[in-house]
Amino acid sequence: MLELKENKIPDTNNAKCFVACVFKKTGMLDSKGMFDAENSIAMTQKDFANDPNRLESSKKLLEACKKVNDEAVS
Repeated sequence: MLELKENKIPDTNNAKCFVACVFKKTGMLDSKGMFDAENSIAMTQKDFANDPNRLESSKKLLEACKKVNDEAVS
């Protein structure tokens, strides 16, 4: 959990599982584990409605994340 507090990507299985669970509960991942960009962007628009710079940065990041659904996983 220290990694998450330091905004680092976790590399242990337990931490990865925790992050996936949080993403599923918040709607960032769908029931198949795929990234839901539209829902994530909608949440961002709500969360950062009063901060246009942060909103735009978040949208760009989330748009870039769409490609993860096209990556092969093992």
